[in-house]
Amino acid sequence: MAKLVALLLLSALAAACSEPLVPRIGDVRLTVATTGADLDPDGYAIALDGGAAMAVAVNDSKMISGLSAGSHSALLNGLAANCTVSGANPRDIDVGSHETTEVRIAVICAALPPLNIAGVWDWTEQYVNPVC
Repeated sequence: MAKLVALLLLSALAAACSEPLVPRIGDVRLTVATTGADLDPDGYAIALDGGAAMAVAVNDSKMISGLSAGSHSALLNGLAANCTVSGANPRDIDVGSHETTEVRIAVICAALPPLNIAGVWDWTEQYVNPVC
């Protein structure tokens, strides 16, 4: 009888621990969409969890693979003075295990004011002291 109880206990333990230990990782696809006028000519930088920033164009998508499942944060910076991020920045991201989480970041750029160059030029200097 003791052998039967031990066998049942071992079977119950084996069934309870049958799920293999698999790393809980996921991916994030960050998509930046910029609208408006006078778009930022050199693009932006995205940093995930305060890490090293990676360059991203004004209308671009980046895949970040192998992230641990759970909460992360994406910060878009390097914006021109006339551009702003629509919504929260940094953006909170919840990465699911073995899933690709889609994150869309919208940037709106306002038109820059036209350059107005005004001044007075004295062209007489060229005739009084010719360079040639």
